[in-house]
Amino acid sequence: MKRYLLLLITGIIFSSLGAVASPVDTISKKTAPKKSFVETMQQRGRDEIVRSNEVYRWGRIMIKQQQATKELEKTAQEAKIYLKNAIDTTSLLQELDDVKASFAIVKDGIITNKGTAQTQRNLSVSTVVLRQLQDQMNRRKIQVDAFAGTIVKYRDKIDSLYTDTTMYTFSSDSVKVRAYIKKLTLIVKEIGPVDSALHKGILTSQNLQSKVDSLVFELNTAAEEIDIFQKNLEDQITRREFANIWNPVGFSRPFEQIIDFSATKERMALVFYIKNNIGKLLLVLIAIITSIFFLTSLKRHIADDGNLQPDFNGQLVIRYPVLSAIIVVISPLQSLMKDQVDNLEAKDITAAVTINGLLDPIERSKAIERVENGLASLL
Repeated sequence: MKRYLLLLITGIIFSSLGAVASPVDTISKKTAPKKSFVETMQQRGRDEIVRSNEVYRWGRIMIKQQQATKELEKTAQEAKIYLKNAIDTTSLLQELDDVKASFAIVKDGIITNKGTAQTQRNLSVSTVVLRQLQDQMNRRKIQVDAFAGTIVKYRDKIDSLYTDTTMYTFSSDSVKVRAYIKKLTLIVKEIGPVDSALHKGILTSQNLQSKVDSLVFELNTAAEEIDIFQKNLEDQITRREFANIWNPVGFSRPFEQIIDFSATKERMALVFYIKNNIGKLLLVLIAIITSIFFLTSLKRHIADDGNLQPDFNGQLVIRYPVLSAIIVVISPLQSLMKDQVDNLEAKDITAAVTINGLLDPIERSKAIERVENGLASLL
């Protein structure tokens, strides 16, 4: 009985497995093509993703290439314009020669061709001219340094764009590659002359920097030496300045040459003064011309009325209209300077000083001494 039951159960199980297996096989046979279709679609999806990524990557590369080429062309154009308008090397070299010539005159008799004695006036005039030359060369130094820095910046920017790896990434499309190579060739032809000009400009700027720096150093050194001479002269002001007549002479020159050198230095100082105060001088000149016109008209009007005195008694102002106009314009300015200094001193501000024709020699000497000693900061 038990054996029969076991056989029966075993038969039922196998029959059940067979019944179950049969539908599964049928389903698997029916769904096999569906799995193949899904796999095909999945593969197509993966291929599309790869293709889309590749298209996106090349799109980004092309955008970067366009940006790089445009930036390269823009930088080259800016550099070309800058090199054309930045600095005139010929005029700058001529200016350097002029400054050297002026410097040779300034230091003659003080640093070169030294004599046995120095005069305070010669040192003062030389200091004024030397400071103007220093200011002039310091401005040129700033200009040359800026020029050198700018062209180096342009050169570095062009080099960095040239070395960008994106510029040399090529597509698998031969048509696009040929078009891109043609574009690069045109850019290289356009930038080639600019690159050569930048290289030449860098060499020129380095040469200019060397010359300007050297001249600025010489001017600064000479200014320090003249300051030392002035201090030594001030220390010896109560002692004998000249050596004994039997001592050897350091350097001698004809009297006419001494006068010529002094006049040349005075003219140089005057030219620099006019350049630095051209606006103020024009205002003073306009005021003087206006005063001359007014006084001349007044004199003519008085003469027409028959009130002009033969000896100009009480009419001294209109006797010499030009001289009177100069006095009328200049004297109030001097009085104004003195009034400003007096007002500052009344407020316990003693760092102000004025130097004008109203001062006697002692007052003028004290004022100059205060300026030289640094006790006066407002002039």
